Amino acid sequence: IRMDYDLWIFADRPHREAFCKSAIMGISFEGVDYFDTTTRSGGMKGYIAKHFQLFDQKAPNMERTMYLTLLAENAMLNPSFLLSDFIEYEDVDSVSCRAAITFNGVRGEGVFCFDKENGVLKFESQQRQTEELEDGTVRYIGWRCEGGNFHSGNEFKVPSFCKVTKIFPDREVVYF
Repeated sequence: IRMDYDLWIFADRPHREAFCKSAIMGISFEGVDYFDTTTRSGGMKGYIAKHFQLFDQKAPNMERTMYLTLLAENAMLNPSFLLSDFIEYEDVDSVSCRAAITFNGVRGEGVFCFDKENGVLKFESQQRQTEELEDGTVRYIGWRCEGGNFHSGNEFKVPSFCKVTKIFPDREVVYF
């Protein structure tokens, strides 16, 4: 499915807003990622045919979720963001590094893995995505963002695709 994706990233703090638009068999779908800095809560709303709300997905620790999404997106779309004062790095091995982002007392971390030319291929975190179990408890599951087929953009290489996967204990689900 082809999707148009508009992303707003704020330079003075780790904050993002996103809007995606697509269609299936002529029926439009729109998704909006939002975060309210006053209440420090947010989520993603999805609409079909511009008028019918399908969902308003909220998650615990939405602020950390947003920060980790920023790390993954910016590695591929706006790498200068990764030089921000609120991000720290630690080597894992010759092709991986752990990144931690901390802002307003909220911290999240994940691991970047690089290809042979040092283009980011993958960011994975065990702190971004949650799953609600049958008994109502919430647990963290894995989350991975991958970009590939890098080509020259304006000043740096950009991926020609991005794939986002939820990693459950028994399966992986690509949802974007």
